[in-house]
Amino acid sequence: MIVVLGGTGFVGAHTAMALAARGHEVVATRRGTGPVPRVLAPGVADGAVRIAQVELTDAAAVERLFAEERPDSVVDLSGHAPKELDPATDVRERTAMLTAVLEGVRACGVPRLTVTSSTDVYWCLPPEEIPYTEDARVVLQESADNFLTQAWAKKLLEIVSGMLARAYGTELLTVRLGGVYGPGYGTYLSLISRLARAAVLGEEPDYARERGGIPVAEAGYDLSYAADIADGIATVHLAPHPARPVYNIGAGRAVTHGEVTRAVEEAVPGFTGRLRSRPDAVARRPNPWMSTERIRTEFGWAPRHPLAEGVRAYVAHLCEELR
Repeated sequence: MIVVLGGTGFVGAHTAMALAARGHEVVATRRGTGPVPRVLAPGVADGAVRIAQVELTDAAAVERLFAEERPDSVVDLSGHAPKELDPATDVRERTAMLTAVLEGVRACGVPRLTVTSSTDVYWCLPPEEIPYTEDARVVLQESADNFLTQAWAKKLLEIVSGMLARAYGTELLTVRLGGVYGPGYGTYLSLISRLARAAVLGEEPDYARERGGIPVAEAGYDLSYAADIADGIATVHLAPHPARPVYNIGAGRAVTHGEVTRAVEEAVPGFTGRLRSRPDAVARRPNPWMSTERIRTEFGWAPRHPLAEGVRAYVAHLCEELR
């Protein structure tokens, strides 16, 4: 049995379903109460996935959960939205959650823990480091804040989890995820989610909150369909003897805003994304993406959903959710 912490969240729900699809019993945790996410509903209905409520900042509660469930392993996809809390509270909560998880794993003898980091750890690396590899020398002193996310939070996670895992003798795996889109993404922060939502609702794309105004078609970043990311996490987590402690999971290339827009326009005929073109922008600042050579070479993993196919599935999901 596998416990997926944060298993009712966006990537967590997809990961719980990916593990269940491979024949594992899964307990997906959440902080509060509420309806079962649509992504998880089939797994809950057939009994492959159970939902448990736990406050991850409460070390005693986390240890009770592990003691009761006796998991074979744990995947940690917990967290909260970037910049949701003030900085001091954010540091305290993230550190408390991670410490509680590592202490619970140690106390209950859980053999393996996989923690989820992201491409944000590569924030502030120079352009010549692209594509980013797992062996890149991460920059700790950041010169500027990532305007969308909090890169420091992922760096903190990797430092603290690595330190405690070594001290406790826990087998720790870290997966660094690229950008993710697909069913269950509810914040509409990413361009692809805002375009898909506008297309489904028959609205004009709204770029009023877009940093820098109307997005540049040639710009982009590492972006993958949620089911592919979840499959990558399951692949690494279930591997009998991973050769390395860290694996990038992503598209293996930069997906441009123009590609995303065309995919949405094809999925919803009549919709127009209305981007602007600036080929010189990429020449000055290359689009960031992560190398996936390690996970491809060691496990034969690769994304299964081409962009057009993933966008069609995402649009179909939003049609049911928003209309």
